[in-house]
Amino acid sequence: MDAIPFKYHCIGHQSAQALITFENTPILFSGGEDVRINWIGKRFTMFQDLSQRVPALEEMDREDIPKNALEGALKSLIRMNSVGNCAAIFWPELRKLLQQRTDANGPLRVLDVGCGAGDLTWRLEARAQREGYSLVVDGCDLSPVAISMATSLNEKQGAAGTFFVMDAVNDEIPEGYDVILSSLFFHHLDNEEGRIVLRKIADRAGTAVLLSDMIRSRLGLGLVYLATRTLSRSPVVHADGVTSLLAAYTTTEIVALAEELGLHGATLMRRWPERFLMTWQRA
Repeated sequence: MDAIPFKYHCIGHQSAQALITFENTPILFSGGEDVRINWIGKRFTMFQDLSQRVPALEEMDREDIPKNALEGALKSLIRMNSVGNCAAIFWPELRKLLQQRTDANGPLRVLDVGCGAGDLTWRLEARAQREGYSLVVDGCDLSPVAISMATSLNEKQGAAGTFFVMDAVNDEIPEGYDVILSSLFFHHLDNEEGRIVLRKIADRAGTAVLLSDMIRSRLGLGLVYLATRTLSRSPVVHADGVTSLLAAYTTTEIVALAEELGLHGATLMRRWPERFLMTWQRA
């Protein structure tokens, strides 16, 4: 499909960034004089081809994204996670694991891989505390900006978790975690990176793996477009919403990936809003 040329206004140093208006939507984009945006993922249509994953570099993953633009996107994602009640996707499975522990085992230690701004971590800790359980959720992310935001947010909430920068594809995941979870992260990875990261997570998790992401479907496509336009003013989120959906897995694909990597017995449940939760426990 052909790319579409646009006129644009430079907003960054040495014309490295551009603010482009497309269908009355401002889109932050990195480029030079001849800026072109691929039609796929930038123009919304319910007739997008969803037959295969289309992994793509998102604006928020670009190394040269301005700090304020990334912080704005992360704040929007915090709001969207709150509206979507993201913590509720994981809590029933975490509660089951907590019920199996005794005080002698100490707190259940959890690592959130690709934690972003860390809003899921403190919400899970708060839920556990309200129900009388001991839970500590740490987080890691490739972005130092995200880790700084996560540390600040969790300190304000009085959460016990700590945060650190980590490249999930190339770095080793630390030992000592009972549960390793990931939320809305795997669509950022290409197929081989997804295999690498899921294998690492499964190898390091002492008890269980919990993996959740959006589902590539017509319903998911519509919900993503609607949510990014109604819950966010961030041009980065507007640009990345449909791109993320096109890179997401179907339920069949994620189950096949788990089987390929030897995560036999993994179960998968659909969760609102058009998300999946895959659970695997070590035998």
